[in-house]
Amino acid sequence: MNTFVILLLSTAPSKHINDLFGKWETAIKEKDGAEATIKTVEANHKAELATQAANLKQEMSEKIAEAREKARLEGEFCIYAHLCNTCPLIALTD
Repeated sequence: MNTFVILLLSTAPSKHINDLFGKWETAIKEKDGAEATIKTVEANHKAELATQAANLKQEMSEKIAEAREKARLEGEFCIYAHLCNTCPLIALTD
């Protein structure tokens, strides 16, 4: 029931083997190239993420410093306002 097809080639078997070996070598080179590209992309991505994280950390540190300074200045204002009886909190406690 099974049908087999046998191809008779006019070329030498060594040529066919050499062709297959060449295709195999090409495939290995392409795989190595793809792996090198992936490693480069990963390294670039990690460097970019590290830069973004450092920038965000710096930005947050600056915002925290600004908030601390603002709170310090508001606290000083409130102390001076209490001394001058101009603080709105005094009116709430009286």
